[in-house]
Amino acid sequence: MEPYFQLKMASAWKPFPLLSLPPSSLNKVLQDLNCVDLIDFSLLSKRCKRLVQKTNHRIDGLELSVMAHNSMIVLKSGTVPLGFVDFQSTVMYQSFSIRFFNQRQYMVCKIDNLYYCRNHVTGTLPLKPMSDFLMNLFRVSLQLSVISDGISLQAVLKDFEKCEALTVSGMLCIGPEDMWWLMEKMKPNGRFTLGVRHYGYFLPPEVPLFFDVDHLEMLQTAEWMTRNIFLRLFCKRIFLSYCHLKPLDFEHFVSQWYHSERKSMEYLEVWHKTPPGVMNFQHLNPLVWDPWRRAQFYNRTPQNFIDCTHGIDIIRKDGSIATIIQTVSSFHFIVWKDRFPPFSGSLLNLY
Repeated sequence: MEPYFQLKMASAWKPFPLLSLPPSSLNKVLQDLNCVDLIDFSLLSKRCKRLVQKTNHRIDGLELSVMAHNSMIVLKSGTVPLGFVDFQSTVMYQSFSIRFFNQRQYMVCKIDNLYYCRNHVTGTLPLKPMSDFLMNLFRVSLQLSVISDGISLQAVLKDFEKCEALTVSGMLCIGPEDMWWLMEKMKPNGRFTLGVRHYGYFLPPEVPLFFDVDHLEMLQTAEWMTRNIFLRLFCKRIFLSYCHLKPLDFEHFVSQWYHSERKSMEYLEVWHKTPPGVMNFQHLNPLVWDPWRRAQFYNRTPQNFIDCTHGIDIIRKDGSIATIIQTVSSFHFIVWKDRFPPFSGSLLNLY
């Protein structure tokens, strides 16, 4: 069925055959539609979906947020939200339409930049079908953010074992079985952030599945971190807190990098639950800071930077420079991809 737009002419509404436009004109019309209109348009037919896929829609990311009473997908251009797919809104919609995707029937309603979607027959939330549809439609990856309070982590995550980024947070502790599931089943391609603690005794697997993600964050949740797992981490950027690691563990981690040809390592930051004690890096020929060798400041995140004046430098045989910073509360290991990078944000005081 060919979609039509309504035009008011001489007090009468007449349909306009949109798909009869020349390709260049049709493409310009589609570029002027917001992303929610594009979703609705793409569900009309296979041809409409192909047209949207070829359109310069400016969408480069999807973020699925899952929580007990409000789950939605945010369509983004960079960090700017362009539209929302809402699954649990309490707004009373006056009208809705029926659309089909993945061979199932769904109830939808479009209001401005909000697209409401729910299974028409069962009333369940089509998180996975809609996420898959949008990833295919806009050719983008999925970032998953889950607040674990009041939901079953395994019930949600079993459909999203592979994604670009995963963030799990919450106020309430999760059980050992959920921790095991996160480490044995989840494999984000880019980033894994765990911001919820666990209760009970937890024995981690020998090598968690996420050991080589690009960006790993364990925020106040890394009590379980063992020496063997720590030394096997192969991430670009690592943030750990509440650790019980020993001085020898850090010495071996740095020595591994020093005696290897590893190019991916960028930054390690560990906050101790209890001070680990004195570390010794004399066997790596450490050097005091030289302002001609590398910069004074380093952006640990886009929002803040650290002062590396008191760090010691080590130089690998391939010329790579790394800086080691030790404080009573934390340990920092920086590999300078750019020896004099720009810095911005606010200064994080380590001492």
